[in-house]
Amino acid sequence: MDIGQKIKILRTKAGLSTTNLANITGTSQSHITKIETGNSSLSISLLQRICSALGITLSEFFAENAETKVTPPGIRRLVESARRLVPHQLELVQRTVDELAEFNRLKETGMTGKEERDASKAGPPSHDSDIDLSNLKKLVEDDIIELTVKGRPLTPEQKEGFLRYIDAHPDFETEEEIDLRNMPVAAHNEGDPLVLTPGLEALLKVSIKLNEMLEKYLEEEKGTDL
Repeated sequence: MDIGQKIKILRTKAGLSTTNLANITGTSQSHITKIETGNSSLSISLLQRICSALGITLSEFFAENAETKVTPPGIRRLVESARRLVPHQLELVQRTVDELAEFNRLKETGMTGKEERDASKAGPPSHDSDIDLSNLKKLVEDDIIELTVKGRPLTPEQKEGFLRYIDAHPDFETEEEIDLRNMPVAAHNEGDPLVLTPGLEALLKVSIKLNEMLEKYLEEEKGTDL
């Protein structure tokens, strides 16, 4: 396989048109087409720019498994978007991606949610076990999570008061023990019920606890105003 054919295969794998690749590398669309059809040569510097656009190094381009090194367009967009996030937003995205990846792993292995939970009990503690109210409070403070009342965002005064309420009630307990396995879960993935991995279950429980705290705070505030 010559260089031109390989560029075309990798470009297609990356989801780029000849025009896209030309714009990214600073050359013309016709030049890219001529290179791919073997009707034009290219410099090392242009090949390096093409590799950069494809998300691979020059050495990876010449490797036999170069196709597996190309960054798919979806992942490339995800990386670009992630670069504009602040640390706490990145942490939230990472947790979500980890849980979805774990869900897909369970599907591939054919394990059920119960089997996965049983296996997790015998294994090392999950890194998600550190999810607590302080994590969510920080997300609220940074406006990453927006709390609402009847569909309307909290006023700045309500938000400030609720954050103080969280600090004043570190041992807040929900009125009833939260058992997500007995609650209807509406989330589905391609028709399959969502698997409650330990990390996702912990995140959902803390989110429910946060909502109950907000309801309690608003009730107390309403009583104070009477």
